[in-house]
Amino acid sequence: MEKVREEGKVVHILVIPFPDEQGHINPILQFSKRLAFKGLKVTLLNLLHENNTLTTYDPSRCSSSNSIINVLERPRAPYNSTEPESIESYMHRLKTSICFHLTKLVTQYRNSNSPFTFVVYDSLMSWVLDLARAFGLRGAPFFTQSCAVIAIFYHIIHGSCKNIPPVAPAETRCELSLTLPGLPLDLHASDLPSLLLPNNNNPQQNNPFFRKLMIDQLHDLPDLMFVNSFHALEPQVILLTLSSLY
Repeated sequence: MEKVREEGKVVHILVIPFPDEQGHINPILQFSKRLAFKGLKVTLLNLLHENNTLTTYDPSRCSSSNSIINVLERPRAPYNSTEPESIESYMHRLKTSICFHLTKLVTQYRNSNSPFTFVVYDSLMSWVLDLARAFGLRGAPFFTQSCAVIAIFYHIIHGSCKNIPPVAPAETRCELSLTLPGLPLDLHASDLPSLLLPNNNNPQQNNPFFRKLMIDQLHDLPDLMFVNSFHALEPQVILLTLSSLY
């Protein structure tokens, strides 16, 4: 991706954000603008909400002095029930919609002057990589979490840390500490992502599907990954922990 052109063609990046969550949309949008500023061609797939009440991307706001992000707004599979939607149903509709539009877009651009050469996707949608590879494309997840959070998940998933101490009652003000490779300080349970805690009472986070969704981000690691962080903030985590992923 460091080269603007490959074999005479402009590198064309397809960016797929996780919709409906500004905390996921904004970082990957800023990253897309940075890619465009570097001279790469960037197309961003924006899935519209069913009722279209969400504010959608304005391509004119994504322009730089010599480049622009091409924003493609596409519908998603509808939700036809009057009952509150489960996270399982939501993710299934999201996967169905993105798979449909990604397949159509890659096919549509394949014989153009600028076919897609790379896919950047939100890390919560790890299945996008398999679909991209099926079309012969490389891809990489974009993590909105900091490197420290990714490192914690990695050590928990791969066994570096098997026992997480519970959060101590507020009145005791005494918690067991946890030391993980690459992280400079001892961590207390209250410093960890809440869904990893043994005494977490959040019903959504205790949902097995939700926990699997979060953990699957680091199960099948791609060849490349982007993280919403910077070296000056987390040098030890970046150099020691993330390097161990590969």
